Amino acid sequence: FDVGTGSLNATVTVTDSRGRTNSRTVSLNIQNYTAPKINNFSAVRQNNSANIIITKPVSVSSILNGSTNINSYTVKTEYKLSSASAWTNWRNETNASAVINSSGWDVTKSYDIRVTLADKLNQMVVTASISTAKTLISYHKDVGVGIGKMHERGALDVGGDMYVSGT
Repeated sequence: FDVGTGSLNATVTVTDSRGRTNSRTVSLNIQNYTAPKINNFSAVRQNNSANIIITKPVSVSSILNGSTNINSYTVKTEYKLSSASAWTNWRNETNASAVINSSGWDVTKSYDIRVTLADKLNQMVVTASISTAKTLISYHKDVGVGIGKMHERGALDVGGDMYVSGT
């Protein structure tokens, strides 16, 4: 049943096998709660460089005990090469910044980014892929060619849409 928000008195009465009863009334403080959310998540390579920008503004409900918020939260950011299966833990934050600007990401590699926001009751997970740096044509030894991106795998590695005979 929906009681809304505010105070609610609840009474519990217990009767034992001999017929004796005892009651206790407690006041419950009912508060609004919304599951945590990462708003407008994105992870992009900045200006075709080794810098990436991860945008991850979070919304977390306060749960008050008196005037103290007891609903703490964490934001875990992980990454992996797109071709890999295992994630690497990169950052754990308790007061998360909305934007991470990071350098040193290999322009010849594609990465997956995963961010997990967790409060006391729920969690939300978002992922994004970051492509290699964009380039018209990338020759990789005698292994393959990248078109629209740096070559990573296969004989022909295409970043973007491909049209063959108008299709």
